[in-house]
Amino acid sequence: MTFEKKSTVVTEEQSFETVLDSACERLREKHVQYSIRRIREMDEELTRIEKELNEFIGAFTGKADSC
Repeated sequence: MTFEKKSTVVTEEQSFETVLDSACERLREKHVQYSIRRIREMDEELTRIEKELNEFIGAFTGKADSC
C-alpha cells in the first residue's frame, strides 16, 4: 500500500479548514499503515504460537499435527 506524499508548506491561499483536513487525512493514512503493520505482526505471532501448541500437543499424543 502506498500513499502520496503531500507538501506541508502552507500558502496564504489555503484556509485553516483545508490545512486541518489535509493534516487529518495524513494522520488517518498513518493510522491505517500502523494498523495493517500491527495486524501482520499479530498474525505472525499467532502462527508461531499455533505451531508451538501443535508441537506441545504432539509431544503428549505421540503425533504432531501439521498446519
